[in-house]
Amino acid sequence: MKSGTIFLLLGLLALWAELPPAAGRRPGVCPSVKGVVGICVELCNGDESCPPGQKCCSNGCGHVCRGVITRERPGTCPTPTGQGACVERCREDDSCPPWQKCCSNGCGHECKQPVPRVKPGLCPIHIGPGTCEMGCDGDESCPAREKCCSKGCGQVCKRPITRGEHCQGIFRTQLNCPGLSVLQ
Repeated sequence: MKSGTIFLLLGLLALWAELPPAAGRRPGVCPSVKGVVGICVELCNGDESCPPGQKCCSNGCGHVCRGVITRERPGTCPTPTGQGACVERCREDDSCPPWQKCCSNGCGHECKQPVPRVKPGLCPIHIGPGTCEMGCDGDESCPAREKCCSKGCGQVCKRPITRGEHCQGIFRTQLNCPGLSVLQ
């Protein structure tokens, strides 16, 4: 019984010695190796043994330096209010549930509901029936300064307009354009 426990402990110690160290881990995640069997050679020992921009990743059997996949989720982290627990409950967005981001709590990191990024400007008013094309999902999914705007049924990325341009459209109302007294 004692020799079995000793062998188990030695086996766990050997396994622990082979794991890359937690310190020096680079951001991003390694590409998936599901269903892939690579060469059984250890070509790296932790992220710090790889060139900049690469991580030490499994290839299905051994470990090799690979380019990382960054999977930052949309939205921004809420501003911490005070000092939270000094505990690292997550390292990156992928370690959180799909609808949350890994955010600072003022001391450590934890999974939180993101705040959507809204770009400045207004969407132009869509006239007509439109199409049900879903070309974007929020402003952050649009390039540069474009906003995700309604197209009747769907949404597409469009150049934003100013309030002045908006108030020159055919749907001017006192609600949308202060200073107007009647629907024109």
